Amino acid sequence: MEVDPLTLKTWNEDLIEDVKAATDIVQTWTKARGWDDANSRHLTYNQGVLKDSNMVPQEFFAECVGIAFIWEYKVGFLVGAQGGRGMVFARIDPGTPNQRWSAPSSFTVFGGTFGLLAGATRSCVMVFLFSEAEVKKFYGSSVNFGTDLNISAGLVGRDARTEISAGRRGISSSVAYSFAQGAFVGSALTAGMGVTNTALLHSLYGGNFSAEDVLTGKAGLEKVDREPAFIDLYSWLAIAVRDPEACDDA
Repeated sequence: MEVDPLTLKTWNEDLIEDVKAATDIVQTWTKARGWDDANSRHLTYNQGVLKDSNMVPQEFFAECVGIAFIWEYKVGFLVGAQGGRGMVFARIDPGTPNQRWSAPSSFTVFGGTFGLLAGATRSCVMVFLFSEAEVKKFYGSSVNFGTDLNISAGLVGRDARTEISAGRRGISSSVAYSFAQGAFVGSALTAGMGVTNTALLHSLYGGNFSAEDVLTGKAGLEKVDREPAFIDLYSWLAIAVRDPEACDDA
């Protein structure tokens, strides 16, 4: 499908803004663990302070092989009408010295609602993907959140810590949390479909690349390694997997 240049430009700008918003969410969570970086960065998107630093277990950041960020927002003045878009990152060569995050594959969300909190006009759902099989569901042209993925609502606070201590028994292949107004809340995605924005991928990464090419590192890495917004997000994700003592020594 042919897409006009103005639309592509808008999509590119939206993606960069989403990357910055994702960075602020990870940064908010990291700062709530008592870590503050030497550059004295300030939150720009989510100004709330988490009351429970274990709302999302640190182990989820460390053990996941993929992370999806899905933004849901109210559409105009239509009561109950909502739309969304998202992006997914995969770990390349996990568990090796060459481990790193892929460039993002972008998708548009249709149908369903995913945990828009009361009073919020926009929220983000973070989905931690714990298996390569779950990541591969994003390789195709679309993914159905209700049937293709095994997603459960993430546990919070002490319940989450208990589950981790028990060896993650009963935790699904994917775990979701909504984040809005400065708080994380477990969110089960039971409906909706993400459709890969192929035109945006081609525009971003300069070739006829698929979502699989992007998520396996065959495309996009040179682009994101030059873009400050992506570099910032990867830096905060790297900090998120470290224990608090290591963060204090940074």
